[in-house]
Amino acid sequence: MYLYLPFFLERKFHMKINEFNFKDHLVFNPEEGKLLFHDERMIIMSAEAFGLYMRELINIGGAQLCKIFLRRLGESTGRMDAKSIKERLNPDTDLDWLAFGPVIHTWEGIVKAVPEQIDYDRDAGTFIMKGTWDNSFFAEQYLKIIGPSKEAVCWMLTGYATGYASEFFGRKLLCKEPTCVAKGDERCRFEIRLGNEWGDD
Repeated sequence: MYLYLPFFLERKFHMKINEFNFKDHLVFNPEEGKLLFHDERMIIMSAEAFGLYMRELINIGGAQLCKIFLRRLGESTGRMDAKSIKERLNPDTDLDWLAFGPVIHTWEGIVKAVPEQIDYDRDAGTFIMKGTWDNSFFAEQYLKIIGPSKEAVCWMLTGYATGYASEFFGRKLLCKEPTCVAKGDERCRFEIRLGNEWGDD
């Protein structure tokens, strides 16, 4: 049995960010073993299982390999989400489109993402976005399963923000995490800029 609101499956509207409710866009079909965001398949999995997976990656190839792998996974996911949201939700404004990235991650239970500064100019080619990541499940699981870190560990989040913002802006951007609770900071924070403004990563 499908549980959904048919109205939301038709692209006949402009979605405002403050009207978005993720539950209204999910299609539960247990008879086929599928969960869909419109026509895109989604999955639900244990956060702790993902934490154990991170530990295995680190044990096999070290923290650097785990970081590269999760950043790339996050970046590809972010780009796909940006395209999907543009197509399926038809954001009301350009800013709504950008804001959907943090909102989706918050709804998914990955992190409470709160942008604090968004300044961009497509014509001038300038972009900066800053904010906080509270209750990051990456930092939580890293501390729980691996222990304190000497560097920020929300690698998939920085990858996702990089991919989503780059797809949105049409130029290569790069997200970094200046502070992270996994290395003893009070909060996880993110900052996105043009890739060449950061220097070597």
